[in-house]
Amino acid sequence: MIANTTPLAANEYEKDKAERKLLMKLQEAEDAVKEEKGWMSLDELKAAMGNINSSGKSPAF
Repeated sequence: MIANTTPLAANEYEKDKAERKLLMKLQEAEDAVKEEKGWMSLDELKAAMGNINSSGKSPAF
């Protein structure tokens, strides 16, 4: 939080900060999709889901 601000101004600052962070993550995801880095093949997905179902743990991606 920023010193010497009203609670409303501080709340707006935190909201803007969170929105910027979210938009940056969205841009990273869009870039990964464009570069085809963020996709799994159907076989990889099935194997990962099988690992979750049989071990109770999520796979390491």
